[in-house]
Amino acid sequence: MALVVHPNLVAGPHGPCVTINRSGKLRPIYLQQSVLDQACGPHCVYMAMMILKLVSRSQLLIMSRGDDEYHPLFNSWLMAQSYWLHGTPTRGLLRLFAGLEDKITLTAIDETSTKVNQYLASNYQAHDVYILNIFNWRANLDHWLLVVGQEIEADGSTSWLTIDPYTPPLGNQLFSGKLKTAKGKISSYHMNNGKVWQAKASALLRIQLEHD
Repeated sequence: MALVVHPNLVAGPHGPCVTINRSGKLRPIYLQQSVLDQACGPHCVYMAMMILKLVSRSQLLIMSRGDDEYHPLFNSWLMAQSYWLHGTPTRGLLRLFAGLEDKITLTAIDETSTKVNQYLASNYQAHDVYILNIFNWRANLDHWLLVVGQEIEADGSTSWLTIDPYTPPLGNQLFSGKLKTAKGKISSYHMNNGKVWQAKASALLRIQLEHD
C-alpha cells in the first residue's frame, strides 16, 4: 500500500497541522462546522488556504471577530457568512478566493460525476488541494470535503484521503475519512467514526499555488 499526503501536512496532537516558522512550531488546520449550519464549503476553503499557507489560523480568528478589515481576505470572510445556513455552490467557493488571484490557480469541474472522477484521477498532484462535493440524495447527503491525499492498494485500487468539516480527525492523524472507488469512480465515503455512506462525486475545485 502506498500513501501520499499533501507535503505541508504534519500529524499533531489535534490532527493535521502545518508548520508556521523555521522553529517547526505546529498549528492545526482543522475547522469544524456545527450540527446546525451548512458551512462545510467555506470551512473547506479556509482549511485549504491554511494548508497552502495563504492565511494563518490566527488571521482567520481575527477576521472572525470582525477585525483586520484591511486584510485581503476580509471581504471573502464577509461573503462566507451568507453561505453559512444555506450551503455553498461551486461558484460560491470560487468567490471566497477573491483577493488571492495573483497567488493561485483555480480549476472547477462542475458537470457530471464521471467528469469529476476522470479529472481527479488523471490530474491529481500531491502538492495541490482539492475541495470535492459528494452526494447521496436518498440519504440527504450533499457535502463538501477536502481531499488531501491518496491511498493506493497493491491491486491498484485507490482511496482519496479526506478532511471533513463535520467529523474531526483523531489526534496524530492526517485525515478523517476515505472516499473509496470502484471501477475508477468514487462509490462510498468511510468516516473515522465507523459510518459508511454510499456516495457519488458531483463537483470539484482544484487549488494550485502559482509558483507550482
